[in-house]
Amino acid sequence: MLNNSVEVTQVDPKNSTNKKTVADLDVLSQEAINIAKNSGDVEKMLKAVQLNDSLDALKYNTRDSRWFRVGQIIAPYTAIFALVLSLLTLGQQYSQFAKSQDEQRKSAERTQWRDALKSLSFKDDASVLSSSLQLQTFFDVPDYASMSRSSATKLLPLLGQGSHFDIIWKGIIAKTDEGNQHDLITVAQEIGSEEFWLFQKVTGKKFSPDKVADMPSFIDFLVDPSRPERGWTNERGTSAGASSFGVTSSDSEYVRDGELNPIKRATASAWKLSTITQSLQYLWSRKELTPGGVDLNGVILLDGDLSGIDFSKSLAPPSIIHHCNLTGASFERMRLDQIVITQPTGFKDSKWGHANWWDAGMLSCELAQYLMDNFAPSDPGQKGTAQNLVAQSCRK
Repeated sequence: MLNNSVEVTQVDPKNSTNKKTVADLDVLSQEAINIAKNSGDVEKMLKAVQLNDSLDALKYNTRDSRWFRVGQIIAPYTAIFALVLSLLTLGQQYSQFAKSQDEQRKSAERTQWRDALKSLSFKDDASVLSSSLQLQTFFDVPDYASMSRSSATKLLPLLGQGSHFDIIWKGIIAKTDEGNQHDLITVAQEIGSEEFWLFQKVTGKKFSPDKVADMPSFIDFLVDPSRPERGWTNERGTSAGASSFGVTSSDSEYVRDGELNPIKRATASAWKLSTITQSLQYLWSRKELTPGGVDLNGVILLDGDLSGIDFSKSLAPPSIIHHCNLTGASFERMRLDQIVITQPTGFKDSKWGHANWWDAGMLSCELAQYLMDNFAPSDPGQKGTAQNLVAQSCRK
């Protein structure tokens, strides 16, 4: 205890902070005040006042140090919380903005789609091309990709020039996969069917794909329909079809060309078939799709490299294969009734095991001999049929 006879000593607040409780500090402070009041010694009185001031500061630090430490701990987390809250607010604002932008985009796409459908026209070749190009702009729009592709494929056979066909076809090929390649096959079948009809139109012959006698003429027509020396002219086509008299100026150019300018249509169709063949070759070899599960009946493959293609998994083979490379291609275990394969540019190592190639409609001489040498049937009746086909194929 301090008294008037005791010399007042300096208290170091830093050391006392760890040793004295707040109550102790209050007692000392009170004693310092008493000394200051009662002492007649000016020096002791001054030292007591200084001691009281030091004790007050020490009490303040002692009381607030815990909250200060808590504040030190909480302060960084408060800043982090504020940052997180700001980010969440910003994220919500961005989400609302993105949702608004998405709704605006979809609304604009919906309007553009409706406008595109309203503007579709089949009046002439230029209109069909323009309509197809409009549809093509939706190939990458998720909500309309499937519908635009389907609509575009329906327009493809109507395109009056091969170069126009190539423009739209290229965009469709880029978006083709295993699940939608049947669109391409449908287009190929429609164009092949059109070519058969145009052949009848121009030649005046009653022709069907299984009519072997007229097949050489059809192959010639397929390769080059503009053959006036054979009587293949637009005038011949017009006179051959009585329905041509029903054509009016209000009909589309596609309809009018079918009656009045069939050679133009046939030339465009041959171009399209060649493009289709090259595209299927690309899909089935480089893009690793297959014709498996696809019905190729009615398809005409023309001027393509089909080497290594496995047709054996398809539901039916192509109807006509002309001037194509069949090296390493497989037709194993297939029904090849009435198939036509002419002028193959190669067929080495092609596989035909357990396929009834002897029931083909028409084969090149070299291919027929290759099949007889390597895949001859064991059944006597079938062997006789095969020998007859070889003889027919190699007849000059």
